[in-house]
Amino acid sequence: MMMAVMALALTSAEPVTLERVFRQGETSTYDFTTRIMLDAREYPQETFFPVNDQVYYTFTLTTERLKPDGVADVRFKRNKVTIRYGERFDEPPKEEKVGRDESLLFTLSRTNQVLSLRDESPKPPPSGGGLRSAMLRNASPAAAEMAFDIIDDWITQMHQLAGFVNFFDLGPILPAHPVEPGGTWKETVGYAPVTVAEGADKGRTLNARIDYVYTFMGEANHGGRAVYHIQGTYKQDTDAAKYIEDLLNEARMASPFKEIRLQMEGKVDYYLDKSTCAVIRINAEANGYFGLTVNELPDAPVMEEKIKSRASLTRK
Repeated sequence: MMMAVMALALTSAEPVTLERVFRQGETSTYDFTTRIMLDAREYPQETFFPVNDQVYYTFTLTTERLKPDGVADVRFKRNKVTIRYGERFDEPPKEEKVGRDESLLFTLSRTNQVLSLRDESPKPPPSGGGLRSAMLRNASPAAAEMAFDIIDDWITQMHQLAGFVNFFDLGPILPAHPVEPGGTWKETVGYAPVTVAEGADKGRTLNARIDYVYTFMGEANHGGRAVYHIQGTYKQDTDAAKYIEDLLNEARMASPFKEIRLQMEGKVDYYLDKSTCAVIRINAEANGYFGLTVNELPDAPVMEEKIKSRASLTRK
């Protein structure tokens, strides 16, 4: 049963130092689950076809070695990931395990930054693309081969941001300085093309960062226990057609695209142990839209996806 989480105001407006405290030999076990709801259509269809998939996995974090300045070597261990595919128009629901058994050694700082990573998994990565390929296998098909060749990375990024798989397993990045309730800091989680509206680069289309903005919300009550609450948000709203047009013009090719709309918005609530800033629970949700409109059929998108998702991570 999901525990109720209620936000409370801090009793003091004094800045708080949010610092990850590791303890030698400590092991925590977490359950992750996400539900991805996708509605997709492709010209000449007018009806959206729904897809409802779920991803599950359990993993452990073990502090193997403490180092100076609060740095620690932390072992991440996870068996294969379970994907439960919802019913399609041409096949019934099914479940499969994808990826590989993983054993990763992270070196983490007091702000939860990854300083180094060593892959000590017992098996090499599969050649077929593993989890990424399995999750994208049922994405909507390309309106044209050229379209998918150019925008595949953006579609992949949208699905990854929506699914939250591997997104917050290690917890949030913490601020380098004391922070008051309402204080913010940022982390880059992706890139998307934007057309500059003003300044020296006005009219140019550049590959800009997608910033993940953390906000310290203060204290919250989680199951009768006082915890720290951090909220992370990201937002993307881009028409990538100009970016593709510029690339194709350099190759002396005419662009077939009128609009490539990429929209994504997500929110993640982290609830942390006040003494160690270790994750107790994370709740997340996201909404997104992808629409591809071509010059030959300018009145409506020839391919569309609507994405919704909910995810959670719970310490057992």
